[in-house]
Amino acid sequence: YSISSKRRMSNEMAKTQPMISSRELKDGLKLPVSTVTIRGHLCEANLSARSPCRVPLLKKDMLKRIQFAKEHINRPKEKWRKLMKV
Repeated sequence: YSISSKRRMSNEMAKTQPMISSRELKDGLKLPVSTVTIRGHLCEANLSARSPCRVPLLKKDMLKRIQFAKEHINRPKEKWRKLMKV
């Protein structure tokens, strides 16, 4: 593929998958350019910067935090002070 056709393919891929990162575009199309260059070309094509959403905490991790908080909610302040001074 020529550079212009790869550029068109990256633009189309970015339009169809709006949350794809520039690194994923580069790897998916096997482009021999940097991710900064890809982001620049996307901006030229009036496609805003692509930065994937942050992944929320896994539910099991969140449940562990809630369980810990419930178990230690009535812990005396003195024990927390000792713990924080470690």
